[in-house]
Amino acid sequence: MSLLRTLTVLRIHATHRWQNASKYTRRRWTFCGVTIFLTVFLFLYSLSNHGQERLQRLKEIAPTLLKQPDYKPPVQSTVDGPPSWEKLRKWELDLPQHNLDLPFPEGRTGRYVYFRNQIQYLGWNNQLNEVLMNSFLAYKAKRTYVFQDYHWKVDYYPWPESMVTDWPLRTPANALISGPSVGGLWDPDDDAPRSVSDEWWDTVCPEKERRIINTRDVKPAIMWDNGDVIFNHWEKLLKEAPERCIEIQAADREEDGFPQVFDLFLWGSDRILPLWESFRDSAVSRLLGTSPIVEAAVAKNEYLFIPRGPRPHVPASRNPFDRMIAIHLRRGDYKDACLGFANWNSTFYSWNLLPFLPDKFINPPGYTWGTNTPENVEFFLKHCLPTDEFILEKVNTARAEYIAAGKPGEARHLDVMFLLTNDKTGWVDGLKTMFKKHGWHTIVTTSDLELDPWEKDVGMAVDMDIARKAAVFLGNGVRSSYLSYSRIQLMLFLFAVVLLHQQYQSSPTRRWKRTYQHPLLLSYLLTICLSRLLSLSVENHDPAFLPSSPWVRPPSSFTMIPTKRLSSVRRWQRRSIQQWQCADRKTRRCWVLAALSVSCVLFIFTWTGHVPHHLKRVKELALDEVDRDYPPTYEGLWKWEENLPQHNLDLPYPEGRSGRYVYFASQIQQLGWNNQLNEVLMNTWLAYESKRAYVFQDYTWKKEYYPWPESKALRWPPHTPSNALISGPSVGGPWGPDDPSPRSISESWFDVVCPKSERRIINTEDVKPPIRWERGDVIFNTWKKLLLDAPERCIEIQPTSRSVDNFPQVFDLFLWGSDRILPLWEGFKNSPVSQLLKTSPIIEAAVARNEYLFMPRMRPPPRRNAYDRMLAIHLRRGDFKEACLSLANWNSTFYSWNLLEELPDKFINPPGYTWGKNTPENVQYYLERCYPTDEFIVTKVNSARDQYVRSAKKGEDRSLDVLYLLTNDKSGWVDGLKEVFKKHGWTTIVTTWDLELDAEGKDVGMGVDMDIARRAAVFIGNGASFSQIFR
Repeated sequence: MSLLRTLTVLRIHATHRWQNASKYTRRRWTFCGVTIFLTVFLFLYSLSNHGQERLQRLKEIAPTLLKQPDYKPPVQSTVDGPPSWEKLRKWELDLPQHNLDLPFPEGRTGRYVYFRNQIQYLGWNNQLNEVLMNSFLAYKAKRTYVFQDYHWKVDYYPWPESMVTDWPLRTPANALISGPSVGGLWDPDDDAPRSVSDEWWDTVCPEKERRIINTRDVKPAIMWDNGDVIFNHWEKLLKEAPERCIEIQAADREEDGFPQVFDLFLWGSDRILPLWESFRDSAVSRLLGTSPIVEAAVAKNEYLFIPRGPRPHVPASRNPFDRMIAIHLRRGDYKDACLGFANWNSTFYSWNLLPFLPDKFINPPGYTWGTNTPENVEFFLKHCLPTDEFILEKVNTARAEYIAAGKPGEARHLDVMFLLTNDKTGWVDGLKTMFKKHGWHTIVTTSDLELDPWEKDVGMAVDMDIARKAAVFLGNGVRSSYLSYSRIQLMLFLFAVVLLHQQYQSSPTRRWKRTYQHPLLLSYLLTICLSRLLSLSVENHDPAFLPSSPWVRPPSSFTMIPTKRLSSVRRWQRRSIQQWQCADRKTRRCWVLAALSVSCVLFIFTWTGHVPHHLKRVKELALDEVDRDYPPTYEGLWKWEENLPQHNLDLPYPEGRSGRYVYFASQIQQLGWNNQLNEVLMNTWLAYESKRAYVFQDYTWKKEYYPWPESKALRWPPHTPSNALISGPSVGGPWGPDDPSPRSISESWFDVVCPKSERRIINTEDVKPPIRWERGDVIFNTWKKLLLDAPERCIEIQPTSRSVDNFPQVFDLFLWGSDRILPLWEGFKNSPVSQLLKTSPIIEAAVARNEYLFMPRMRPPPRRNAYDRMLAIHLRRGDFKEACLSLANWNSTFYSWNLLEELPDKFINPPGYTWGKNTPENVQYYLERCYPTDEFIVTKVNSARDQYVRSAKKGEDRSLDVLYLLTNDKSGWVDGLKEVFKKHGWTTIVTTWDLELDAEGKDVGMGVDMDIARRAAVFIGNGASFSQIFR
């Protein structure tokens, strides 16, 4: 009764005060009541599980709430921003093992293990170690491994947070590696279940069917045992568990600072080494491959590594990676990390501890817990953050040792250097200058690589793959830095406490008043406290924030905060105190209540999902408004061509100012690439046989074929560098090691080395009339003799007037379109021009990036290489029907090398032709081959498959189930054709339009199509106008 009486009195008293209060006071009371209620409600809600999830979401999007992206119209070929990965994620979602109806050991009866405790928000090297070892453990336990996206640590992400539309920051696993660990195939005779994505895990293993294993229940008994003991313990547990679905969860950070199955303490010691032999020989390791994206980035930039110095005095490999030393030079904030390693007496990391590796690191004596002697710290820095002199000595020593270790008769040569570095201060430029003085003529750094957004997103893996390919690699064996986001928050929190403590000491009697008078610092402290609260829900992802962790520095380390930053804070402090002191009591309360109200509104919108949803939508709309589809600039490639080593007047004969050159100004332009390629190769061969340097030219587009409108072109008519389309001697590449022939030069260098006053002009009309209709070998030898005998150093072959000769090339269309070209085949095929012809890095990159589209969709695959199971067919549509009718009316035949006798298909011109016109029957016959019907195409493809399989040698396993359609069709016709093919057993069908191409890939799209067709086991081409490239 006493409680009820008290409440009644309070109610009467409150009613009386309310009735006697002014209107303004009532509003203040209402506002305060609502604010207090919301604050208490939100505090209690934050303690619930659902509230924790919302707090985690707020932490993820909080940085983007403070600023909006500032997108501007593109001025270059691409707009830099994070890629969406839509196609790759869809491909992962459609993996063939994502099917509940598959038989055991996959499908709904399969056995799975999901390592939810797998480390995240760290460097890729740390995560990769665990991905591979967890995959190996799942394989040995006969369970399906569940792969996950790579989650970025915010500090490492290549783009600012203002450009991010999706949180958390993630990259698909298949963008970084390929192989069984990310859903790839095992060996053909291996029945192990294929890995599935974490998204499919939720489907095949709903929560009610999972057994949860917490690491706290397993790790304590084996935590400090050798790696093989730990591995075998977990393998036995997973094998013997009867449950179909097992999820391994992490213990609390207070219990285990590194709650992974294979934790940092294991990876950072020699206890990991007993696992090396079994892991190295396992299918997980053997079948691990470079991802198509990474492979594409490396291929695109390979031209940067082509040796640029003088020709070596000893035979040297043409492969630049065989002549490369790669060295990892980490800078930036790494000195603090190195000092941390020294103070905690760290050693080499993981497999860097293997005893057979040449370099060893023996921890010096004198270490005490958490600190080391100055001599030992210097010893650590020598390996972790070496001086320029130490780096130079180490590199030159490694080169000498590598060459000395060559076997008898083995020619070893190192003159290419790749520097993996994060330096942005210009320090590495001085280092490059020093290296060049010691004979390193080709030096490339990480920042020199040209990467599109997809490749930039996997830039760390690009660096790693280049280093993997190098003949020699000097790495930083110590572990990566663990300066995490939570640690930074902790430092800021303690920094605010230190400033408040300084105020407290300066005036103890007014300590709380002075703190209250400093709203900026107080709000800063509250913000950091809130950040720490928000971070608790993701603490299991962060190995750095541990009270007992050696990675958290003592308060004395705050001397690293710049003095300028402290002075700025003090100025803000004085200004805030002045404003606060000048305000009256009501104003101060209003300020406090306004701040709390804004915070409450922000939390409410966040919890209901409005802020993340609308913020993401705003950014998506901003991205949609940016036109990213622009032609590439090729600035880097044109600069590389300009700086080719043969572009040097001081080179000795047969190059330099005394060399002999020939420039085919008559070379055909503004036609299809197939037409121009034929002539480029034949002109190069003619120059080679004439002992002259060939002058290569850009590919000039016919405007109807250009992939962009004229309004977007950077120049008109559009040009594409020759080195974007092919590589080899025809475009400035080296000849064989023992071949003294002069290397090809660019048009711009021809103007330097052969000024117009020194050129002899030969008009095609002065040579062609007597030999116009002769066989190809006669034409070739006539021009060869002319160029050999000419005493002039520089010769320019110019075309005659179109009114005189409609095709004024040295090797004209009438020659290419008849069997008169065939006598040149054997000589050209065996020439170094043909033998050394290669795919350009840009095309190779585009093909590599899309290779995952051709991966087989059946199990088990007879062959792992998708191209060995591929049939490619060229189906030209659009305006090609008119072209076919024209070919029929002029009684044309197959084109160029398509006329070779050894090819299976022949085309015999039907009788009845008259000049410029053909019979209706003959026209129909032409269209059957040039513009075939659906029924003819399907019959032809299936027949070719049957013939290919039947022609297999004894014991050879042949099959075709991958179909690639090279087509320009935009009408939707090809979609219907694909459905017909699927009914005939073609499980994987890809068209030109399915390829994902960046601006450079789109610019050389015809070369991409041709290269995929070249790799295919069977190619059905359109012989009337399509040039075939043979393996």
